[in-house]
Amino acid sequence: MAATMAEGEPPPFTHEDNRRFLQMLRDKKQMLGIGSPKVEVQFQDLTVETYVRIGRRELPTLPNCVVNAAQELASYSHMCTPRKRAVKIINAASGTIRPSRMTLLLGAPGSGKTTFLKALAGKLDLSLKRKGKLMYNGDEVNSSTPQHMHAYISQYDLHHAEMTVRETIDFASNMLGTNNEFEMIGEAARRKHDVVNEVDKNLDSFIKATTFGEGRNLTTNYIIKILGLSECTDTLVGDEMRRGISGGQKKRLTIGEMLVGLAKCFFMDDISTGLDSSTTYEIIKVIQQMAHLLDLTVVISLLQPPPETLELFDDIILLCEGQIVYQGPRENATDFFEIMGFKCPDRKNIADFLQEV
Repeated sequence: MAATMAEGEPPPFTHEDNRRFLQMLRDKKQMLGIGSPKVEVQFQDLTVETYVRIGRRELPTLPNCVVNAAQELASYSHMCTPRKRAVKIINAASGTIRPSRMTLLLGAPGSGKTTFLKALAGKLDLSLKRKGKLMYNGDEVNSSTPQHMHAYISQYDLHHAEMTVRETIDFASNMLGTNNEFEMIGEAARRKHDVVNEVDKNLDSFIKATTFGEGRNLTTNYIIKILGLSECTDTLVGDEMRRGISGGQKKRLTIGEMLVGLAKCFFMDDISTGLDSSTTYEIIKVIQQMAHLLDLTVVISLLQPPPETLELFDDIILLCEGQIVYQGPRENATDFFEIMGFKCPDRKNIADFLQEV
């Protein structure tokens, strides 16, 4: 006899369950007329530059900081001109990132990956200057572009230490303006307008995906399940002074904060930091299913993805010293470099080979 599930324990939620649920969600949204447009990201001659001091003044010593601050104050009154030179972090990058596809951003440390993602998400620091065109669906990105359309996920985990995991995602859901489409889909699945067996199957998939504990926010319940945060739902996040969740759980919480919103474009910076290869694969697989079935535009930077994780991506962007060396389908990358005279050895990890080239 199969062991009965303990009371209160959530039912197992596999990748196949998630795919079936997202497919049902997609079909029901089309049936109800709930749709959101796909977002295609285009950039032409995208350049990001900053000004750095030259000579001995660029060293971050205490005397230099004092002198540099004094020069900045003097430059405002036009008493002197600080000696600076322009440095291009991203140099004339052009390309298109298509929706419903997973794009992997590869590059050695210092190649400009973080700056490139922030530029695409419109989250550049004020000290950086962007040039060139950046467009979402042909409309140039500016201050009037809706902020909920895109989300940048940092490689740093910044959370309120005294909130639990569920409270953190619930708060993000309220701040990001999550709509009630899960509730609408659930109500539609309960109606008996279709074949009974099909409705029961959809309802079972919906309940398995969105029911967890005492939480009433169905979107939060879903995010907690797919990111494997069920065990620490009511645990404080914690910090250096308070014991809380682990580093890997904080990274998954950082991802969940953004996935719970209404964004259609996600730019994720080194989200594998602090995660083992198995957990990274599980999270990337979930994001891949969401990108393909919910028509999301996803760009993820990873440092050294294993082969099984690399195969989840559709396209690759390879950055080197701020310039795009390759952008195109993943399966064509090795053929492209072989034409250039760089052949990938048989037992070599393709991601490592591309970064070494």
